[in-house]
Amino acid sequence: MNGAIKAIVFILLLSFSVAASTVSFSQESKRTCGEQAEFQGHVKNALQSPQSFTFEVTDPSGWFTYYITPAVRANAGETIDFVFLATPSPATPPGEYNLFVTVHGSSGEELSASAWITVRDCTQLVLIVSGPQSVCAGNSFPLSLTVESHGQETAYGTVSLDTQASFTGPASFVIAAGESRKFTALATFPLGQAPGAVEVTASAATARGKTTAATPVNVRDCTNTAQATVQTGGSPEQQPGALSGFFTAATDSSLIVLILLVLVAAYLVARRRVPQQGETVSEKGPEPSQPRKKPIYPAPTKLKEIPVPELPALPDVLRVGSLGLMGRGLKKTLFRRAKKIQAKIRKAVRAAR
Repeated sequence: MNGAIKAIVFILLLSFSVAASTVSFSQESKRTCGEQAEFQGHVKNALQSPQSFTFEVTDPSGWFTYYITPAVRANAGETIDFVFLATPSPATPPGEYNLFVTVHGSSGEELSASAWITVRDCTQLVLIVSGPQSVCAGNSFPLSLTVESHGQETAYGTVSLDTQASFTGPASFVIAAGESRKFTALATFPLGQAPGAVEVTASAATARGKTTAATPVNVRDCTNTAQATVQTGGSPEQQPGALSGFFTAATDSSLIVLILLVLVAAYLVARRRVPQQGETVSEKGPEPSQPRKKPIYPAPTKLKEIPVPELPALPDVLRVGSLGLMGRGLKKTLFRRAKKIQAKIRKAVRAAR
């Protein structure tokens, strides 16, 4: 009888000691716009001996990354604090999430507590879209999109259009609070699009929200106009297609090249010097300027080898009596001068020898 009573008392004491060890949070619920949520936890050891505790976190949603104090040791009746940190990923949708913390005691105790996190959309994106006022069905036209972040956290998302379009770059964005990002897209209305005003809607979506904006565009049917222009031989600017534009550009380029060639030819002709009669012009062009050299004369020939010319006879006009009209004094004067010239010639020849 006494043994049974002791066994019952032991079981009751054991049950009481296990139930007395507790785990709790100072605040079980947190609200976040994407930033880290911090929970301050407490674990109390109700045993009469020291005990170690380890912690385990369970995230059913899979959207969070977390940190928790690995382990603590508490003496008998002592309460130890621990830290639990949870951060939602950028793609976490808005809503409430429950994370479970399980505490394992070295004595075999197993305690649990819950932490609630409410994720809100705090990005506050503003989307601005602009484009041409009028376009032809079947032709591509540019659209400009600007995404501004006026929220408290970095925005992660993508932009899209409700019509057939392709972006010139990545359509995803990462925009810090207070910053903006611009996108350019080429959109196209199908050829069967009915003429009239159409609103092109753009969207900037994140995991926690979606922002839209629209711009009106007037769609025109340019098929009949293009055919009439081709049949009547309209100007290249009015004819559709890239081929006519190509030939127009090619014609303009050829004309410019021809004008340049004519100018170059005229310049070269103007620079060329016209040769004089009997003069040859070198094909190599003008020689570089050089200092003038003294002419080199051939070696002189010995004067003794030069025969002395025979003195010519006096002209008949100097002979006495040949000029009946001339006076005798004039004849003598001319004769004396001729003699002096002959004497000078003879003297020069002798000196040269």
